[in-house]
Amino acid sequence: MKCSFCGRNIGEVVARPGALVRCRYCGVAMVVTHPDDAGRPGGQACVGQASRWDRYGQVARSIGVAIAVLLVIVVLSIAFLRSSGTWVTISYGPLVDRTQIVGNGETLGSALAREDQKGAVQPFLDGYSRLLSAAVQMRNGPDPVPLCDVADLFEPGDAQPAWVALCRTGRLRVLTSGRGMARVFLLGDDPVSAYERHYGVVRHALGMLAQQSGPLRAEIYAYRHDYAKSELSLYTKPHIVESRAFGPSKAAVDLEGLASFFAAGPVLEGARISGKHGLVLYGTEGEPQTLAGKQVALSDLAVAYRAVLHAGDNDAFVSLDPHADVTKSTVNFGGYLEDTRIGRVVLEADKRFKTITCGLDPDTGQDVRYATRAVVQAFQTNAERDLMIEGEDDGRWIGTRFWYYPDVVGVDCDLNWEYAALDKPRFTADAERSRDDFASHEDFEASRRAQLSPSVRACIDHLNQNHTDYARAFPELSELTTVARLMGVCSWLAKADNREVDLDGLLGVTLPPCRTERERDKLIAATVAKRRTGTGAVSHAQLQKSLTYYLTPLLNRSVGRVFGSEAKVRRFANDKDRLARGTTDVFRRMASGEFELLRSSKVREVMTCKRDLELLVEYWAESANAPEVESEVELSGQIAADRRALDRLKATIGLLKRALDGAGSVEEFNRLVDRHNAVVRTHRMTLERHNRLVRQFNALRFRVRYILAIGG
Repeated sequence: MKCSFCGRNIGEVVARPGALVRCRYCGVAMVVTHPDDAGRPGGQACVGQASRWDRYGQVARSIGVAIAVLLVIVVLSIAFLRSSGTWVTISYGPLVDRTQIVGNGETLGSALAREDQKGAVQPFLDGYSRLLSAAVQMRNGPDPVPLCDVADLFEPGDAQPAWVALCRTGRLRVLTSGRGMARVFLLGDDPVSAYERHYGVVRHALGMLAQQSGPLRAEIYAYRHDYAKSELSLYTKPHIVESRAFGPSKAAVDLEGLASFFAAGPVLEGARISGKHGLVLYGTEGEPQTLAGKQVALSDLAVAYRAVLHAGDNDAFVSLDPHADVTKSTVNFGGYLEDTRIGRVVLEADKRFKTITCGLDPDTGQDVRYATRAVVQAFQTNAERDLMIEGEDDGRWIGTRFWYYPDVVGVDCDLNWEYAALDKPRFTADAERSRDDFASHEDFEASRRAQLSPSVRACIDHLNQNHTDYARAFPELSELTTVARLMGVCSWLAKADNREVDLDGLLGVTLPPCRTERERDKLIAATVAKRRTGTGAVSHAQLQKSLTYYLTPLLNRSVGRVFGSEAKVRRFANDKDRLARGTTDVFRRMASGEFELLRSSKVREVMTCKRDLELLVEYWAESANAPEVESEVELSGQIAADRRALDRLKATIGLLKRALDGAGSVEEFNRLVDRHNAVVRTHRMTLERHNRLVRQFNALRFRVRYILAIGG
């Protein structure tokens, strides 16, 4: 028998109908029943099999507990709940964590203060629509049967219809009892018009419920959402809809025909939309079109359609943003691209910027500079370009954000918006300085492009000008062009304002299983090259011998292994130049008697801020090159001692030569000859050692210069 709540197999259970069985894994108690005559939910859990509706009930009861907690929060923590006629306003401001980082790099609190940032804050606030059902119960009393959110019936990343993501984020919310009743919350000014406007989307969820339970009675509520005020306004009088089926209200889109188009594997070139012909796609033969290594399918078009036409202000994007753990980055998506193949491609393309900046593969940490140059002529990383710039480094860390934008994806269409042809379907790379580098939003907006490093600009220009070569080197960049084609067609569909074909039928397409990252370790790297003392730039020949080190593994090593001893950390932390730029509590603690307490901790466990990471990399760079500095001092002393010894030996040889000339007997002459020869041999050996040390010393005259990088 399987538990109807957690789904685990609890073994065979022999029990009569009505007996109580408890799961040994999750502790949930279940009543053994048999299906009723009509096969309706409520009695479908039998010995050996737990029905889906039993699981709905268990989930619903859990949700009921959560709702009860939320009711307390609404009463005690929410600022106020006020009513005006048929509208109820719910303020959830005290529940919002305004320190979260949104997709543009700002804090949520900062973005909320500006009207033009609705798209940035939408993913963080739409989920508060869960309070709407609590407000209904506060006015009407508790629900007779606890309701379950339909999005909870699907696990993120599993195969599921495209419409589910719209419910999961909370912009559209559908609750069900699993017994022929649903409650729906839609954005709008009144429930009737909201239902008509959103019918193409919500019909999929209602149709699924009606198919499973029979005739469905749905309560349709309208609500407004004011992000700036952190308020939800609920129209409390529902529109009641009862039906056995929820079909399209327009001409159905030919999903089978579109699926056949993608199965043939063409390169998407254009489209046509009309009431007579529906949606027709056009393509040409070419290289196989893939996304995340799989052939492009109808489900990918459904994802692009959802991102363009049903994402609200939340435009499609991917961003690596600050994480609660300073050693990690949070992966944020816009346009509901998470857990999709399109989302995986845009994330991999964004991660590939790390190769362009430091030369490392973002997943393996391998140095791929030379492999890239075999395909992309004149490829140079941002670090290599910085090494070749004249001048010494001032020790400042400069933050830069990279991204792709679709502004150049052109679509040619006729005056009636019936036909469309793709023109230059390719995303363009760009970059700007990080928001953290500026004191205010105004300074950031004025200087984010103007103060971009020349080396970064050169890398971006080279990438855009040689896109075909880069796409051959990195498959995800080639697949990004396929994404641009799908997005281009869907952007045209949005502007065509079609009113005859039910394009929302695409939201019923099942998406294949796919899971995208939610977080990842920061990529930490150091590019090291030797240059002649006294010059700031590294020559091209020296650059070819440069090494790039993958330093992220340092985070999982112990403090004792990475930092060595308290004395070493003290010398590092007390450096005057470094003190001027600022140290941190962690380094001050390690340098002031607490090193042994932290010795066995992992480095990532003691890192608390961005500056900690910067100092970690600086410490590695300096300590890794300290032996060469010490060797130079030691060699200099040995060379000076050998020179003094050679001078003494040379003077001794001169004295012995004069003594040989005045030898009074053969015995004395032979004795002086033996001594002379021994001193000459010593002189020759000392001279050879001296010359060898001089060559070693000259080799050390090439000092190490390094470029350090910390990226998402």
